[in-house]
Amino acid sequence: MILSQPKRRWENHLRRSGNMNYIVLDLEWNQPFDMKSMVKKPFMLHCEIIQIGAVKLDENYHILDTFKIMVSPKYYTKMHKTVTKLTGIKTEDLQYGFPFPVAFKHFSKWCGEEFAFLTWGPDDIEMLRDNMILHEMDLGWLPSTYNIQVIFDDQVSKEKRQISLSDAMEKLGEPALEAHDALNDAKNTVCVCLHLDMVKGLAEYATLQKQMRCYGSYAKERSQSKTGSFVVLINTIQ
Repeated sequence: MILSQPKRRWENHLRRSGNMNYIVLDLEWNQPFDMKSMVKKPFMLHCEIIQIGAVKLDENYHILDTFKIMVSPKYYTKMHKTVTKLTGIKTEDLQYGFPFPVAFKHFSKWCGEEFAFLTWGPDDIEMLRDNMILHEMDLGWLPSTYNIQVIFDDQVSKEKRQISLSDAMEKLGEPALEAHDALNDAKNTVCVCLHLDMVKGLAEYATLQKQMRCYGSYAKERSQSKTGSFVVLINTIQ
């Protein structure tokens, strides 16, 4: 696959195959302009996915492949101006995306059978889950998921708090690809993983997760919507 970005440290780890793979996942999403325009049935739809980016790693954390696809939302078809400012994705760009069920079919086929998700923060999986429910998809497909923030905090920052992906890259002295592009953020997350003892981190994950509770902006928005309030939902941990 041709990479348009200059070479980064993570590119030197390209390898072939393994059995158990890890999918480093990142999503970008659009949202309603206010509570009035929010879809409320069959449930409160806070956001719709507009871009999926991922990097596939083998069991030794060597890079096998990358994935990126645009998604055309069903309900929030006009881009929120704040989301456009961050992602660069405009309303007219959405026409080039695939409907979520089609995009998901491509993504799930690319993921393969034996894999786990690695994400930066808790929001992406909750977002994926809601969009799957919206389109009546089987949640049994979702694999085990590990929030790399938890492992990074234990092994590097030791602050018992969430930090942005760009701040993590800065702490590690790594040049970050431009944020709020789903594939770029997935690549940046891979770069962080290469600095961590992932075997140790995953083995201790259940304990570490209890010690560091992570609440993403999506979880906060869900809570606020129950009280009738509305905030602009931006993934601030990228």
